[in-house]
Amino acid sequence: MRIYERNGKKYISVTSIIDLMFGFDKEGFNLWAMKNKLDPDWINKHSVKLGERYHAYFENRFHNISEWADTVEDDTDRKYKDAVNDFFDQGWEILDSEQEVYCEKYGYAGRFDLIIKNDRLGVDRAIGDIKTWGAWNRKTYKPDSKKLHKLANQLTMYNYTLPEKLPMFLVIPQINGKCIVERVEYNFEWKDWIDANRDRISKLLQAKTDPLTPATDSI
Repeated sequence: MRIYERNGKKYISVTSIIDLMFGFDKEGFNLWAMKNKLDPDWINKHSVKLGERYHAYFENRFHNISEWADTVEDDTDRKYKDAVNDFFDQGWEILDSEQEVYCEKYGYAGRFDLIIKNDRLGVDRAIGDIKTWGAWNRKTYKPDSKKLHKLANQLTMYNYTLPEKLPMFLVIPQINGKCIVERVEYNFEWKDWIDANRDRISKLLQAKTDPLTPATDSI
């Protein structure tokens, strides 16, 4: 479990709430990996590494860093760099990144990837979330209803902390050099789940003594 702490108060992270709500079928994942002669630990570690690197591409563009040498490692990486460039070519701009937010009413906190805009599409401000689904096996994105359901709850939790209700977009750089930017609809299931599990969350927070800054959920 990941938590934040501010002014002596602990907050459960958004990603921890999502993990508790939906769980992760580790046994099923391991069986699937072994059936396909894959190492599940390698998939997890490699996915995290790729996610961090491809997030860096967006950060570099946002901060006007022209050199990509620190993040681009091979031809595959260059394709993902092309996909980041395609994001901007589509008219998207990054207004802010890695914004930390807190919700006093429901006792959670988190950090979302991007605030973005696109004048061509009439989008003044929106939340953008970078995912690298499919990157570990070098495949293009295929919609997954379960992943999108979880993401909708996650982004809506971030959105709820803001003074204005923003549209939400999934941002997926592709190995073909193109970037998918897909609208995500609001989902408020998390409200009922938190209300029904406040005692459980409180006990988890009390048992956790070392607040951690959660890693970006990008896989």
